[in-house]
Amino acid sequence: GSQFRNGEGEAARESLEKSLSIGPTYEALSNLGTLDFYEGRFDEAVPRFEQALTIEDGDWRVWNNLAECLRFGGGDPDEVKAAFAKTADVAERDLQRHPGDPDLMLTVASAAAASGQKQRARELIDEVIAGGVENPELQQVVASVEEELGRRAEALTWVERALAGGYPLTEIEAYPVFDELCEDPEFEKIRQRCGGAGQGSTSQD
Repeated sequence: GSQFRNGEGEAARESLEKSLSIGPTYEALSNLGTLDFYEGRFDEAVPRFEQALTIEDGDWRVWNNLAECLRFGGGDPDEVKAAFAKTADVAERDLQRHPGDPDLMLTVASAAAASGQKQRARELIDEVIAGGVENPELQQVVASVEEELGRRAEALTWVERALAGGYPLTEIEAYPVFDELCEDPEFEKIRQRCGGAGQGSTSQD
């Protein structure tokens, strides 16, 4: 999604919408959905992902994007759960082909936790952690799985690692999974330690 985050978003959107007007393709639908998702247009993204999945339903990324859109957009909890269950299923198949792949293990763990398959999520997350997780993006995923499993202390530890590694505080605060964690007094201390309190202003100390 990096090309979407800078000014190329508009140009990308125009060419994708042009190709959709000729005929809906899986690629244009899923890419436009992703663009909408990054821009916070969840209501527009959901039908694009749903339509893409009617054309081709074997990519866990599209299922995961749909699930996250439903979650961010405050969708029906059962629909959110079902989309994450499907994400876990499809990613699980990829994991059988690439056993031990930490990205896939985290994807399955995250989707399993979100769809209520706590036992599977716990097995996978413990295995990933045992192997070591250095990437801040992945540390944030570990934190979100720990939070969904009700392990707040661990979630806070991983959030702090991700922030220390440069993961944006704003993204932690915007992510619905972390809503309650962000209210935790311990999170406030982490923000102070990671410089979140004085962001954008000169901190007085």
